[in-house]
Amino acid sequence: MSIALLLLISVIIFFGPQVWAGHVFRRYSQKIDALPGTGGELAEHLLDKFELDGFKVEKSEQQADHYDPEQKSVRLADNIHNGKSLTAIVVSAHEVGHALQHKTGYRPFFIRWHLARIISNTEKLASILLVMWVVAPVGWMSA
Repeated sequence: MSIALLLLISVIIFFGPQVWAGHVFRRYSQKIDALPGTGGELAEHLLDKFELDGFKVEKSEQQADHYDPEQKSVRLADNIHNGKSLTAIVVSAHEVGHALQHKTGYRPFFIRWHLARIISNTEKLASILLVMWVVAPVGWMSA
């Protein structure tokens, strides 16, 4: 098998799902006036329904939808928080699902959370080391 074909298959395997998800999100992001509420209102409703006391819904300043376990906060981008589309509903429900996993003590959720914290700290350390390596005198690094 040629290297080019292997590379193409690898790109499809690694990036294909992300491209497909983006396509589906865009396809179903049209406003639906018949929906009774927004994504943010659905998230609030689900938090109440599943008695997730102490959990909250916020607009994301980073324009990225995520659940913050440390703050017990479901953060939704403006187009999801205020959106009335299938995409807004699905993304809101998905993020509330992480809050529900947190409340019920779902072990894979906690493993992923701790791994993400380790990776974040490792990334910061690697950045510092890279800057030190570039800035450090040549003699200091070779000693």
